[in-house]
Amino acid sequence: MSETPKLDEGSMPPSPPDAPEAVTAGQLLRAARIKAGVHLAVLSVNLKVSVRQLEALEADEYDPAKGPVFVRALTASVCRQLQTDPAPMLALLPKASDHVKASHLLVKSSLSDMSLNVSHPASARVLSPQALWVAAVMLVLTVALIWLPGPSQWPWVGPLTDWFKSRPAEQSKVVSEPDASLSAPVFPPTDVSPQASDPAGLPPAQLGVAVVTTAAPSPQPVSAAPVVSSTATNVTSALPELVFSASDMTWIEVRGGQNQVIWSGVLQAGESKSVKNALPMNVTVGRAHGVTVKYRGEPFDLKPHTKVTVARFEVKE
Repeated sequence: MSETPKLDEGSMPPSPPDAPEAVTAGQLLRAARIKAGVHLAVLSVNLKVSVRQLEALEADEYDPAKGPVFVRALTASVCRQLQTDPAPMLALLPKASDHVKASHLLVKSSLSDMSLNVSHPASARVLSPQALWVAAVMLVLTVALIWLPGPSQWPWVGPLTDWFKSRPAEQSKVVSEPDASLSAPVFPPTDVSPQASDPAGLPPAQLGVAVVTTAAPSPQPVSAAPVVSSTATNVTSALPELVFSASDMTWIEVRGGQNQVIWSGVLQAGESKSVKNALPMNVTVGRAHGVTVKYRGEPFDLKPHTKVTVARFEVKE
């Protein structure tokens, strides 16, 4: 009998290595953007698309309603802004021909379903009892509306119309007769002595005093509006101020203590922006080599807070 040959452990064929994970178009696009040091906010302003669409493009989340043509065009525009070759990304994206084939199959399946429904018309002719009852009720209501007298012949419509017509006349009469007690001002009675009513009977000194007392003006109330406005001006001027001056194109985002966006935008070369807000403030500066920052009028060094081309720092008290 022939024995089956045995293989030693050393003679076993090696197992194939694990296949590397496939790189997607979104990953290549994100790597190219990070390498160029461009923030999504800058691309959003230049391309006039939302940041959410750019994030979905980098995450390989494509909107089926817009189709592959929109996705490929947006990818090519992003690559043009990053000054990189779009061919590797476009090769990994779905093509328009695949979308047309899928749409053709969907239309074909819909037509087949319609043909199945048309081939069995007998089931559509069967009406349910509820439909028959609804049709009968509608027929009865139609006949009733035809044979009933019109609204002009109803006996209670005439008195109701006259009552509504008389209401505006009564209201206008009440408004046209104002209350006499409101129009005539009432003054409290004052006791006038004979000497006060006859200035000629008073001595000269008392006459001068009486005239001065009568002509004394009443004090005017002091308005507190200037105090309020000056207080608001002092509070605004007391807020800390950050001044950004750009020598090259850069993007800046300033957030408050509750992570709310205070200001976000792009500065071109030669432009400057002043931001006043309560502390703390979280600041992100893209392309930090092209911008200088001043805090409370003093220069602020961005080099300790810069990684690659993006600077992030927090301003506290």
